[in-house]
Amino acid sequence: MDSKQINKIENILDNETDFATFINPCYADPKNKDFLRGGWIKRDNFQKKDEKVKSDEGQYYIRGGPRFHIALNNQKVKACIMTCGGLCPGINVVIRELVMALKYNYGVQEIYGIKWGFHGFTKKDCWIKLTPEDVKHIHLLGGTVLGTSRCGFDGNKIAKELIKNEVDMVFFIGGDGTHKGINELSKILKEKKKKIILVGIPKSIDNDMPIIDKSFGLESAIQESVRTIRAANVEANCNLNGIGLVKLFGRSSGFVAMLATLAARDVNICLIPEIPFNLYGDGGLLDFIFKRMEVKEHCVIVVSDGARFSVKDYKPAKGRTIDDIGLLIKKEIIEKSEELGIEVNLKYMDPTYVVRAVPANEYDCNLCAKLAESAVHCAFAGYTNFSVGMINNKPCMIPLEKMCGKNKRKILYNSEDYLMLLASTGQPSFYPESHEENKNEIKEDKIEDKEIDTKEKNARKDSIDFGEKGKDNDNKTSIFDFH
Repeated sequence: MDSKQINKIENILDNETDFATFINPCYADPKNKDFLRGGWIKRDNFQKKDEKVKSDEGQYYIRGGPRFHIALNNQKVKACIMTCGGLCPGINVVIRELVMALKYNYGVQEIYGIKWGFHGFTKKDCWIKLTPEDVKHIHLLGGTVLGTSRCGFDGNKIAKELIKNEVDMVFFIGGDGTHKGINELSKILKEKKKKIILVGIPKSIDNDMPIIDKSFGLESAIQESVRTIRAANVEANCNLNGIGLVKLFGRSSGFVAMLATLAARDVNICLIPEIPFNLYGDGGLLDFIFKRMEVKEHCVIVVSDGARFSVKDYKPAKGRTIDDIGLLIKKEIIEKSEELGIEVNLKYMDPTYVVRAVPANEYDCNLCAKLAESAVHCAFAGYTNFSVGMINNKPCMIPLEKMCGKNKRKILYNSEDYLMLLASTGQPSFYPESHEENKNEIKEDKIEDKEIDTKEKNARKDSIDFGEKGKDNDNKTSIFDFH
């Protein structure tokens, strides 16, 4: 194993003469016959300190989980929990499980929830003491009981408050912006020579956080999105020349739109930020929609919010950007229908803020519990300045800087899921050069595919097309032999 491939995590006992001598209270001591007081983990079942997990990129990450020896006296620990950024299904589950693990697994007496994100650390009335009784039902709710915001970060002031209140560990639930804040705070605490454990739990409804298998809340978002897509499909099929147009979350990554499309199975066009497209001209989006309408008399379209950045032939007014790609496509379809003299019945549905506010489903509840419990176990083992995430279905610790860089997760044009999407919808490429641009992104992200040669890539690019021009109607409509 190359040491350069191992992602090391800081520990508050690094460079110290003391060792972690406290016994984990989760230990099932055979001498303790009172099962109401004892732990449940046998000695051999604790996580080995040096066990690592290999990611798909070839890097090794330290596996999370309970350690037999812990670095802190669990009876004297003071912990804080904070949520930041946009809403996402599952945040309340993470809060609940953090509180439950801190209290019942480690016996922590002082647990505080910080209201309104980073802003709340410097406001006395934003420090709310949490008990299991306070949080026992919040996993049934959407949103976050602690509130959230995207502003208020002042590293020096936050560090001062943490030190003044003698806080031992802080758990931050948030995305890349939150992780940048944690990273900055860790540097300030190092300068002050204060050892406060900082742990990030990555949150992104777009599923664009790097390295980890998937973000919590994604499955719940997909499930809720499918409800809207199916409603759009009913509207499209029950009205003459019906078009169901659905806009979903995904500013820089189109995972919600793509995976909801694959789950729904009745979408005809899916547009995502990673794949550029043309609106106009032969082979453009509008051309395809109306050629399809001639044959199938309906069309279901799913568009990711970030697709507004991938339109190549629409020029908004100077100094402006496309505010809503869904409304733009709706306007262009209506104008095109008037131009062609074809009456369409278009229903536009935008469930974006409904999707992110729903409670977590069973899958996400399970994932959130794993992340929260692993975060607590690793924090008590003394690890700090890390984020916890699932890598190859195992909880691991990831250095903060890896979670707050520019390497956001994106969909690749030749990925298995995207090729499945093309097979499911039957849509062509609406922008012939799109694959070339996507290849550049792959190169920038240092992602190489050595198994697929150039001929196979070119064949995939041309695999779905309108067919040869000039053929009769039967041949021309062969690409519409989809739902």
